[in-house]
Amino acid sequence: MKWNDKLSSIKGKVRGTKILQTVGTISRKIKGSLKRLIKNKKLFIGIKIAIGGLSILYIVGVVYFTSHFYWGTQINGIKVGGSSLEKAIIKVEAMSNHYILELRERHGQLELIKGSDIDLFYQMSNGITEVKENQSSWSWPWHIFEATNLKVTKEISYNPQLLQDKVNTLTCLTNQYIRKPVDASIKYIDGSYQIIEGDKGNTVDSIALNMAISKAIKAEDKILDLDKESCYKKALYNKESKKLIDLKDELNYYLKAQITYDFGDKQEVIDQTQISSWLSVNEQMQVVVDEEAIADYIIGLAYSYDTLGQERYFTTSTGKRVKVTGGDYGWKLNVQDEIGEVIELIKQGNPVKRVPIYTQSALKPGKNDIGSTYVEINLSRQYIWFYKEGKLVVKSDVVTGNLKKHYDTPEGTYTLDYKSANVVLRGPGYAVPVKYWMPFNGGIGLHDASWRNTFGSEIYRTNGSHGCVNLPTKVAEDIFANIESGIPVICYFED
Repeated sequence: MKWNDKLSSIKGKVRGTKILQTVGTISRKIKGSLKRLIKNKKLFIGIKIAIGGLSILYIVGVVYFTSHFYWGTQINGIKVGGSSLEKAIIKVEAMSNHYILELRERHGQLELIKGSDIDLFYQMSNGITEVKENQSSWSWPWHIFEATNLKVTKEISYNPQLLQDKVNTLTCLTNQYIRKPVDASIKYIDGSYQIIEGDKGNTVDSIALNMAISKAIKAEDKILDLDKESCYKKALYNKESKKLIDLKDELNYYLKAQITYDFGDKQEVIDQTQISSWLSVNEQMQVVVDEEAIADYIIGLAYSYDTLGQERYFTTSTGKRVKVTGGDYGWKLNVQDEIGEVIELIKQGNPVKRVPIYTQSALKPGKNDIGSTYVEINLSRQYIWFYKEGKLVVKSDVVTGNLKKHYDTPEGTYTLDYKSANVVLRGPGYAVPVKYWMPFNGGIGLHDASWRNTFGSEIYRTNGSHGCVNLPTKVAEDIFANIESGIPVICYFED
């Protein structure tokens, strides 16, 4: 065989092999495609089945959630997921059965009012129904596990009579140890006025309590603090009351008015303690000054220091101590005017030293008010002494009132009224001119008696005057020259 023939023969074999290989490859591809086609058909059938199942599930969900709430739904904090409308209403409205109002009272006392005690009922069916109607059953796949807390307005109702019955049995209203509130007060302590706290007590204002309880129930409050809600009756005034503080300041201002009286050798002091006993506060919260108590005090001063008309013990020029009663000389305190003055001084609130107001005064302050200038007449000895500033000016026998005719010169301590020269003394059946006239007891006085030649001794018993003190002219002249009105004249008898 020729080389070319061999080469052609070989090429033919190779060409046949390639065809066979190609046919094999195509065959294999066809087989693979057929296999894949078979598999895809199964998948398609599966998808169709899945879609059909989901559609059925969706439709079932739509139907279910048309009458039920989504599973994650809460209404006013109550879980109602998966519940029908009717069951949800029952479940939510049943909240009222669990309601308890805790009353917090004074001194740590607690009391409870339960919803069941008063037929408490939460009407929410309309609101729950509206919420359900707003729920789209077609959207359930997007909300099925979504947590949603919906708020529904309650229409709260209860039995008013049952509530009132419950309130009426509360211990805070029926306790036998209920105390009324006591106002804060003002007291004088250790030299000043201070505010003393009262007692809040524990008396409940039933009207305020009823209103607060009703308000709390309607607001669904769990706690009612009676103090915070002003359910207790309050005292009118407490320690912080401006009126009370102002009163305290006013009273303490009055205490500044220390009054020191000068009675010569003695002093009397109206101090804080004394003033505080005269001050009080009335129901209108006004400071009251006790005028009667002040009057008693001033009357006491008058009793202690008035000398007008009082018995006196007088040491005579002869050294004897005699008791002298009567007369118009001495101190007499003007009680009525001094009461008003003291009240005014207290209100001014300033310390002051003063001499009281007198209706009549003497030459010397104090109980020993005669001093060192005076006329002394011994009716028993018929003798006169006149001292001026402690020095004897003149002494002499005298003639006093006629005892036989009952013209006795009365004893007593008198005030010289005035002096007058060249006077005619007139009386029943007489008119006597005198040079020196010095009256001290109405129509009775000292005067010269030029018609007499003798004085003293027992003359006065049967031939005495009409009551005056007859003096020798020279003696009358000396006394007249040195005496002034207001000087005391002491007339006395010796035992």
